Amino acid sequence: MRSPTDIPPRARRLGRFSRRFWFGLAFVILLVGFLSLRNLAVLWTDQMWFSSVGLGRVFSTLLMVKLGLGLTFGAIFFFIMWGNLLLTDRFGARDLSFDPKTRSFVDSRTSFGRTPNGSTQQSRSSWV
Repeated sequence: MRSPTDIPPRARRLGRFSRRFWFGLAFVILLVGFLSLRNLAVLWTDQMWFSSVGLGRVFSTLLMVKLGLGLTFGAIFFFIMWGNLLLTDRFGARDLSFDPKTRSFVDSRTSFGRTPNGSTQQSRSSWV
């Protein structure tokens, strides 16, 4: 067995992100692009139809309204969720350790048929 000091250090990459990151990012972009092809086709055909009947401004107005509503409600949802996370961080429990002496921990172990010392016992709740 070799000592950790015998192993030469890995060469640091000059780039900020690894090659795996860039491949993953390219894959996600291609996947999202592929999945949105149907929606883009529907959007393009709608635009061509509205333009062919002389109502191109109606199409652009509908598109802007849909984009505006989507961005507005997305921003509202984001800020509500962010506020909830801030409140949870501020007022949430600080110590989530599972000390065996904690009553709820001991109660849950005994209700499943085991005592804190590992022996089995009859459960306090009767299933009959």
